[in-house]
Amino acid sequence: MSGGANNDALLSGSVHITTSGVTNNGVPAAPTNLTASAISSSQIRLNWQDNSNNEGRFEIFRSTDGTTFTFRAQVGINVTSFTDSGLTAGTTYFYRVRAVNSFGNSGWSNVASATPGGTSTGVPAAPSNLTAAVASARALTCGADQRG
Repeated sequence: MSGGANNDALLSGSVHITTSGVTNNGVPAAPTNLTASAISSSQIRLNWQDNSNNEGRFEIFRSTDGTTFTFRAQVGINVTSFTDSGLTAGTTYFYRVRAVNSFGNSGWSNVASATPGGTSTGVPAAPSNLTAAVASARALTCGADQRG
């Protein structure tokens, strides 16, 4: 019986190693540093860092509530940007990206968001309707409409 117990231990160890290799090896690393920038009233530009050397493609998912994401597009190997077009000005869009290959999907990137015609994550919109008026010989009054 003790010989059988040793064989079971060897088999168990062998199966564990094989399973580990199939489920963990070969899956691409997740992209990082995803940014989203509104580049017009109907377009958002995404950029990310490619951390894998074995992706078959990147998949881009989009959401308008930051919770429910749907597939938007895919780009090829080593591509690290995407421009989403046909968007509605004033609507905030959230994005996440993952790398994919025949072994599976990476984890998700961070979530980034932007609002066409408004502000993008981390970057304030430029002011509009700048005005300047001389208040006195030593003072100047300035004003602007604040956007976003």
